[in-house]
This record gives sequence, C-alpha cells and structure tokens, in this order.
Amino acid sequence: MNINIVKMKHVFFIFFLLLFATSCSTKMEKNSHRVMIQKFPMEKLVTLDSVNVEPVLFCIGDMLIIGDFLVTVDIKNDVFFQIFSLPELNYVGDFIHKGVGPAEEVAVFPFLQRTGLNAFTYRSIDKQKIVSFDALVKKLSLTGEYQIPDEYMNILNSFLMGNKLLGYNMLGESAKEYISCDLSTKEITDFGSDYPKVDFSIDTKNRNMLFSKIMASNANNDRFVALFDKFPLMRIYDANGNVISENEYVNNQSIPSAYSKADMQGVDLSSLTVNYLKLKVTNKFIYGLYSGKTQGELGVLNTADLCYEIHIWDWEGNPVKRLIFKTPVSNFAVSLDDSYILLYSFEKEDVLYKIDMAF
Repeated sequence: MNINIVKMKHVFFIFFLLLFATSCSTKMEKNSHRVMIQKFPMEKLVTLDSVNVEPVLFCIGDMLIIGDFLVTVDIKNDVFFQIFSLPELNYVGDFIHKGVGPAEEVAVFPFLQRTGLNAFTYRSIDKQKIVSFDALVKKLSLTGEYQIPDEYMNILNSFLMGNKLLGYNMLGESAKEYISCDLSTKEITDFGSDYPKVDFSIDTKNRNMLFSKIMASNANNDRFVALFDKFPLMRIYDANGNVISENEYVNNQSIPSAYSKADMQGVDLSSLTVNYLKLKVTNKFIYGLYSGKTQGELGVLNTADLCYEIHIWDWEGNPVKRLIFKTPVSNFAVSLDDSYILLYSFEKEDVLYKIDMAF
C-alpha cells in the first residue's frame, strides 16, 4: 500500500479519536452579536418509534436522505454504503467495498452531503467525489470528482460549497476559523470570521481543537452553518464567511481552563459537557444532534450513544424546536420536507428510530 495512504489512514483515525474522546466545554464571553437562548419556543419530549431493518448497521458514521432513499456510511464494515428505500426502509443493497482497487475506497469520511435529488458527495482519502444513485438498476455511479491538494490533506473535517472545500485543521493553526480550497485552481487560503470569543486565554496550538465543529451549507450555497461540540453554540455565515447569526444555548456548563495552557496532558474531562455532534440541514431548517451530558455522566451511562436531544433553528438563526428523547442515539437524518427524522443507535444493528414531526 502507498505510504501516503498509510499515513492518511493513521491521521484519519487519530482525528476521530480526538473528536469523540476530548469533547469538552466552556463559558462563552457575552458580546453584542450573540443571542442567548434560555428556552426554545417549542420544547417537547418525543417517543422514538422503532423500525426493524436489515441487520447491516454496524458502525454508522453518518446518514443522509436523498430523494426516496436513506444512505448510511459505515466506518468499520467491509462495505461503506448501505441504502434503504423510503418510507418503508426496505433494504436495497450495499455499495463501494473497502480496499485499494479502482472501484474501492481505503476510507470514507463520515460526512455525507446532499448535492441533488438522488446525489451526494463524500470525501475519500485524497478526493472529493460526487455520486448518484440509480434506483432502476440499483447502482451508485460516480458523476464527478476533485483531486484534493497535498497541502489540504490534513483538513479532515470539510464540506463542499460550490467549487470550494471549506474546513479546519483540528491539530493545526490558522488565522481564521476556516481554510478554503478552490477545487478548480487548487488555491488554499484562510477563510471566514474570527474565532468565537471566550472569557479565558487560549493557546493558539489548541484553538482549532477547542473550536472543533460540524458544518453544512444550504441548497443555494449562499449560507453555511456550524455547530460546536465543546460549546452550546450555533453560527450561520454568508458565502464569504461573515457571521450573520450566532446563538448560544444556555446550559450552564463548566469552563475548560486547561485550554489556557499549551500542555493539556492529564486533563480531567469528567465535568465537561458534550454539545453538538451531528448536523443536518434542509431548505427551511437547521438540525443539531445534541448531548448535553458531561463526560462523567456519559461514562456512568456506559453507552457509545451520546445524544439525547435535537435542536432546530431556521436559516435566520431563530430557535424553533427542542426535541428531547430518553433513548440515546448517535446519528440521524431528516426528510427533505421536514416531516420526519430517522435516528440510529450503535446498540442496534437491525433497528432505526423515527420521529414523526406532525405535531
């Protein structure tokens, strides 16, 4: 195997270890642009309805609804993509095996993004690929791909916005929140706004890890949104990366003073809160999968599923709904018309959950 692929696989798994093992939180410094959300206009305890499916859901890293199909990407299975037809969730088949062959992938990052009615984009080790699913022949076809420059390979969490990749280097430093890669010219530049303000000093080496986030763009590619895993924070940006809305959900979490130091070894994370871990968007709304539990609480619960809520905003940044459930989950997908939500738990290989949004 190519030595660069080996190195990237190593970095890839370190990235996700850090993402889930070091989630922590902080008290945000108040500023005139941030809106403090004490309560959502609608807060509802919802029941998750179980739907039995083919037992192929081993370790789902992300899931996405495209047209009349649900796509899941598995980060441990020998086949990356599983597809189910909607609304019945009948199993259609698996697609793209793990390997080094011409029709295989060494790794697929767990960030799926819709690009059309039956199309989506995903990141492999060194390419951003766009694929389309043909239901008649049950085939996932490559319709476009972009070579990722070597200088951008360490940007592991990114999303496609027009012909640009926007992301951040969790283990590196940058002057702005994001790093942009023009996929046509291969030009790489710092992009976006200043980092969110906090009320303690931060070593610049730790800044991108402290502000680790998940991102998505709207269908028109004129806005994008970020949700933060170490803050109860949501930011909406215009196409140039300017912040146009910023909300903080008030959860009274503790301050991670360790981030004021260059050396973070031996840090006790048990009292620190896990916030947003997954993000989905539709034409109307932004959905964030939220934990709200401390590392210590999650350790006692002894589950790989960390999230107990979904927070919903519109694209102006207005809070809309807070959905609360007693069954922990790790992933979700939203229908294109916002009528239902599908959810996944690591504990169940043959079950998905559903929330009917008609309330």
